[in-house]
Order: sequence, then C-alpha cells, then structure tokens
Amino acid sequence: RMPLNGRNLISLVAMQPGVVSNLPSTLGVGLQSLQLVYVNGQRASQNNWMLDGADNNDAGSNLGLINYVNVDAVSEVKILRANYNAEFGRAAGGIINIVSKSGTNQFHGNVYKFFRNARLDARNTFATGQLKDPPFKRNQPGFTIGGPILQDRTFFFAGYEGLFRRESAIT
Repeated sequence: RMPLNGRNLISLVAMQPGVVSNLPSTLGVGLQSLQLVYVNGQRASQNNWMLDGADNNDAGSNLGLINYVNVDAVSEVKILRANYNAEFGRAAGGIINIVSKSGTNQFHGNVYKFFRNARLDARNTFATGQLKDPPFKRNQPGFTIGGPILQDRTFFFAGYEGLFRRESAIT
C-alpha cells in the first residue's frame, strides 16, 4: 500500500513521467473539488478517464470524475501517455483507466479510518509568534467488502468512504 495524502487516487496518476497535477481547484462537485491532470502538456479536458474500460468523464466539462473512487476499491491504475491504439480514440492527452477490485469465492474486506488534525501538522513557517495555526480536522472512515453470491459464478464487491472535514483559514 502506498501512503496517499488525503487518500486521493490522483496522487498515483501524478507520479508518472509527463504528468503534472495542480492543487485542488475551486471547481467544486458536491463537497469535493476537482484536481486537474495535464498529460504531455495537453489540457486537462483532453484526457480520457475510464473506469473498468468504460468512459468516466463529465459530459459538460469533459473532466474525469475519478476523484470519487475509493482507493481501497481500486485494483490497478493504468496510464497511457502516448502511442495508444485507435480503440481509445478522442483523447489528445492521456488515457487513464482505473480497474476496480472484484469479489472472489472467499469473503474479504477491511474497515479503516484515516485521520489528520492540527496536532499532527508542523507549525506554519510564516506564522508570527502571536498567531496560532487555524483549526484543522479531517476524518475519512470507510470499508470494503467482497465475496461470492453464487460459488464460482457470481461475485460482488462494494466500498464506501466518507469525508468529514472541519477547517478554517482564519483563527
């Protein structure tokens, strides 16, 4: 397992050569904000995000909605940056395919809680002696479970991850 700050799957994508990621933008979808990915200098809207081989792009902005995939429910992250086959089409940037886990003949799963708060963070370098760091609390509980429905024939896999964030910029 790789430690990912905020359990953000896009951190894995951004580690590839030729891939640049910005800080989370203000383009908000629900309570999340989109993190844009630029592959080989192309715009973020030129990428084709896929989930298990099917398109996973927002129809309006053509930005991937992969931020909402539970990291523990992902089996593999494939990134094609250049010279990909015509079967992928339509993308001048990269092809990012997220492969989800599937169930097996045995029941398996996990339960977790990722937390981070101001006590675990280093003090702000630019804060003066009288100013305190702003309060910050982040909790991400979740679980995954998978197993058989019909032995050797039909399987299931499900996952959930919540995000509870309490922070402010000013104390």
